[in-house]
Amino acid sequence: MKAVFEVLAALVRLLERFLRIRKQKDRQVKRDKLEDNPVDFFNDHFDGLRNDKSKDSTSEADTDSKTNK
Repeated sequence: MKAVFEVLAALVRLLERFLRIRKQKDRQVKRDKLEDNPVDFFNDHFDGLRNDKSKDSTSEADTDSKTNK
């Protein structure tokens, strides 16, 4: 029974090591992209956080109050 647990523990350690290496490679790829072109990295990273409506300086509340007058 002890051998089964040792094998399972070894498999868990292998899986953790694999996941740690994969995470490190992903982080390195992001870091390389950041160093190569910071502007493109910033735009890719924050893509979709700001829509075209928010470029307008007036808010919906302002436009509603102006149309009701």
